[in-house]
Amino acid sequence: LQWLVAEAVQRFNGALAFEGVSGSLLGRVRVRRLTYAAEDVRVVLEDVALEMSRDELLHGRLELVAIDAALVDIHTASSAKAPKPPDTLALPLDIDIRRVRIGQARFKGQVLNQLAFDYHGGKTGHALHGFRADTIWGRVTGDLRIAADRPFALSGQVKLERPHEWS
Repeated sequence: LQWLVAEAVQRFNGALAFEGVSGSLLGRVRVRRLTYAAEDVRVVLEDVALEMSRDELLHGRLELVAIDAALVDIHTASSAKAPKPPDTLALPLDIDIRRVRIGQARFKGQVLNQLAFDYHGGKTGHALHGFRADTIWGRVTGDLRIAADRPFALSGQVKLERPHEWS
């Protein structure tokens, strides 16, 4: 487990930090806090539980059977400069997550509750399948894809289900 943590930190050039790691690759891995920090963004996951596929890891792919997190908090740096898209959204390795569940996600004052989805990402792009989240406006569901290279082609479908129609 400690080797895997060190390998992840190295593959992401030190942008990942782990606190309170326990468990085993043969079962569940728990992380009290997982932080990804780049120049303009910081993503913090709290109370994380992971289940990994060891077979895929031996073939250079990271596949998670499940990831659960109590909280995902996303911070972006404020700047007077106009936002500039990155050169690429490519990841250094392929990542598949069969089931993601997040109790709450926060970004720029917005809150999503009870998120669930499957994820695939890597060198060519990212995809969310079976996305579901509760918002103050209702439940959002859908499937989304974005290419890793410019112009970052985006495709998918999104549906908003409101519990009560507005009058």
